Amino acid sequence: PPQEGVKKPVQQRQAFNAPAPSSMGGGPFAAPSNPITSGGSVNDRVLAAFTDLQATSDQGTNVEVVAQRLNLNLHEVRKAVDALALDGHLYSTIDEDHYATTS
Repeated sequence: PPQEGVKKPVQQRQAFNAPAPSSMGGGPFAAPSNPITSGGSVNDRVLAAFTDLQATSDQGTNVEVVAQRLNLNLHEVRKAVDALALDGHLYSTIDEDHYATTS
């Protein structure tokens, strides 16, 4: 007989054809991750920040703004910017502190 005051665990129902919870590794219906905050590489996060901020200025985005937005030190951001510029993802605009994405 069930004990009084002890709640029985409720079994959750799954939708028709839904994968079992243990196999849900993202799949086609997973929410997109935000590269700025999702813990990707510094270069990925810096590029995503420049892409996100690019619409706010036609002069490019200041590297200090990106560092503040990502809560990273300026040296880390400058290293990432140098690598991204070398790979052709960013280019310098009005001075060595302002960059824009190539795409």
